[in-house]
Amino acid sequence: MKRVADVTQVPENAQKLILNGRSLTSEVDSEDVGQRSLVDLKILNHSKIMVLGKRREPNGEVDVQLKRLESRSAELEKRLEEEVIAKIEDVDADGRKRMLKTCKGVGEEFMRQLESLDAMRFDDNDGDSKAARKTLARDINKRLDKNEELIKRLES
Repeated sequence: MKRVADVTQVPENAQKLILNGRSLTSEVDSEDVGQRSLVDLKILNHSKIMVLGKRREPNGEVDVQLKRLESRSAELEKRLEEEVIAKIEDVDADGRKRMLKTCKGVGEEFMRQLESLDAMRFDDNDGDSKAARKTLARDINKRLDKNEELIKRLES
């Protein structure tokens, strides 16, 4: 659904996907989505999927803040991948300490980002920005969980 959001500009949480008269959205949201193939969902070559939903309307300053936070969050995730995940297997005790320090710093930055998202205020009719904030908060939380798993692994 993320790819659909990129192509259509309809946020993931605002999408409803329809194939041959049946909703794919509930099937894609199920817990076993990682185990299901396109064939399992009955999506074949040249299948036409209808996407229902409202495109996100830009909201000036709020969008700039959200984009900046999203970009920074992706940079932090990349930093973890390059400095910790790629090297975690072949590292000595000093290297583990440096990696642990990196992970803790990244975790603090993720928490600051979540605080910034929480502090954002929107107009009552600005549902698009609220939805974008919710999606970004969910993404940051996933990255934070991944970071905490790395910290546990480094501490063991």
